[in-house]
Amino acid sequence: MTTSEVASPGSADAQTVETPLTARFSCDEKSELELDLGTVTSPDSSLNEQLPAMAGTKAGLTTGPGLAPVALRLAPPEQAGEEARLAVEQSLVTALNTSIALPTEPIAVGARWRTERVISAAATVTQTIDARLSAWDGNRLTIQFSAEETPVNSVFAIPGGSDTLTISRFSSEGGGTVQVDLTRGLPVGGELRYTGARELVGADPARPLVQKTGLSVTWR
Repeated sequence: MTTSEVASPGSADAQTVETPLTARFSCDEKSELELDLGTVTSPDSSLNEQLPAMAGTKAGLTTGPGLAPVALRLAPPEQAGEEARLAVEQSLVTALNTSIALPTEPIAVGARWRTERVISAAATVTQTIDARLSAWDGNRLTIQFSAEETPVNSVFAIPGGSDTLTISRFSSEGGGTVQVDLTRGLPVGGELRYTGARELVGADPARPLVQKTGLSVTWR
């Protein structure tokens, strides 16, 4: 089960979505995970009324080396509304964008490694993660990590249109601990949090827009 909380830029509100799911590797292709979603919930009463329609959603996740997520596919039931679909999609994408890719070479407890990946969104960023294997019990790994995100350029694409703003200042960092089950391909425990801010400039440089950003993900 994953719980994702994404802060709304410019406000103290956050959208929280709790998504129970069952994951299993495909019998034919070990880089493919098959996902079944249970009853998704949210403390937002309006959204929560729409989320039960997402129960039974079939999904697939393609992974690369080190179980790094590559592509997510969702097939919601026909009766699911657009808001519910978007909320679940954002919840899963947020959780996967903060996942820890494992080394492809043999490691032991105490091993440290660094990974980088580019995440495309309104602001496209390079995410750098420094991880340490703190425990290993059977098929379960416990990983502690810190992360930092930096924009690849100064372009901020306004969602829903073709207009852009200029990023004049940007910060985003986070960290946490996750437990990964090698037989399931996804975390089975742990919590992580990212916080940050950005300053965006439009036609009038004297009136910048300052936004606080943040997200948290809990696996259990």
